[in-house]
Amino acid sequence: MKTGVLMIAHGSRLQEANNHAVAIGRMVQEKYGVEPLVVSFMELAKPSMAEGLAQLVAAGVNDVKVIPLFLYNGVHIQKDIPEELEELQKSYPNIQITVGRPLGADERIAQLIFERIQEVS
Repeated sequence: MKTGVLMIAHGSRLQEANNHAVAIGRMVQEKYGVEPLVVSFMELAKPSMAEGLAQLVAAGVNDVKVIPLFLYNGVHIQKDIPEELEELQKSYPNIQITVGRPLGADERIAQLIFERIQEVS
């Protein structure tokens, strides 16, 4: 099996915000050698989840690891993303799709928040 990663961000009308999600994906690629990796968006930006998945499949991926770029286990994580992936799975019955957890309550995020507090102190 060839594994690829589909990172899913919310999406924004502001391209600058979307660029941050793409930059995170690029960091993961460069620092950890994760390839292929596509950053996609739920709404308001391209590529969509469907387009991102299609890019991975076109690259020969048949094992997709979906990583949500969301902090919490809210409606998008519990309902919207699984429902859309279930629909997409119908178009790609031979592709294995596994969804990871959102970023969540993590000590590394707490550390980053503390660093941001220090920056403005």
